[in-house]
Amino acid sequence: MTKRSEKVARTIIGVASIIALTVLAAFAQTTNFTAVAPLPQLPPAPDVVLRDSFGQGPNMMRPASGKGTLKDTYLGASIGGFWLEYPGTKNNRWTAPDSGDTWRYCGTGMNPYQLPSPLETVFGWEQNAIVCTILNAQPDLTVRPTALMPVPSNLAVPYELEIDGTYWNVANTYLALGLTNSGSTTNNLSSGGSIVLILKPSQDGWTSVYEFRLGGFGGQLLASGSTDDLFFNQMKIRYNPQNRSVGASINGVDLGTFATSIAPPRYAGFEGNGYADNFVIRRLQ
Repeated sequence: MTKRSEKVARTIIGVASIIALTVLAAFAQTTNFTAVAPLPQLPPAPDVVLRDSFGQGPNMMRPASGKGTLKDTYLGASIGGFWLEYPGTKNNRWTAPDSGDTWRYCGTGMNPYQLPSPLETVFGWEQNAIVCTILNAQPDLTVRPTALMPVPSNLAVPYELEIDGTYWNVANTYLALGLTNSGSTTNNLSSGGSIVLILKPSQDGWTSVYEFRLGGFGGQLLASGSTDDLFFNQMKIRYNPQNRSVGASINGVDLGTFATSIAPPRYAGFEGNGYADNFVIRRLQ
């Protein structure tokens, strides 16, 4: 498949998923279902510390708020306030902007990197839910939405943070993955993320440029280059709290390991304009 046809296919699949999820939402509103708390009690793999497939749940409901009240996850619902898939507790809740462009439940084609999840079956149909910002809209250059999840304070071993996704194919967009000590839900990683892996369009429009930095988008550049723009770009950051070294990889290509002096970050998150899937923190030893 050519780059051009792949980008067209991405748009078609996204639109088809939106239509399908809209039909499911309408069906749900006219049908009585027994509400269930669907969050898994075990990790999908032994090394997984935190994980969210962004599945909408068997009845398009997931626990939210401090009490874990079941809340609708219909198309366009902000992920702010929803509990993490695993481990799902009131202390593991997504933080995201309450209004304007934010990270919302969406749908698209299957992600080859995604581990199985009970939340990815909706009303008996298998589907791949993701989170996304406003579809292909020209972004507000002054406000970029950030989604944050607390990193366990007792995570004292080396670990790896992952999301899979890409930016919308419009000017001045990006998708960033990072670790930060700020709780801001806008421009967090760009203005001062402790460790940031950035993916953005190249000038040719068919490949992506990546940058791995300390201290936000204007901070120290550790690695940079170009990569194919895939349907799901696999973005990973490594952090070793024992010696405070950092590393990263993009689409399976290792970008190196670097010595730093940064303190253990409080939050893991992603930022920009596009879509993201498969949020995972896993132990590396």
